[in-house]
Amino acid sequence: MALKIHKLPHVEDVWEITGDTDLIVRAYFKDVDELNDFLHTLGNNYPEIENVITHVVLGSYKNPEPWF
Repeated sequence: MALKIHKLPHVEDVWEITGDTDLIVRAYFKDVDELNDFLHTLGNNYPEIENVITHVVLGSYKNPEPWF
């Protein structure tokens, strides 16, 4: 799944992790509409994805990166 997701537009990084969650995907969007479109793409085109949890980063305090 990670190899499929990392090719999608907006995706910068994909990490495979342990625990209840399988992947963390870091992606950048210019607005909430782009985020919404991306989530719909995941839901409609990847039936193997059972659940998506989103977290929006509001700021960074160490090693800040440019947002765009």
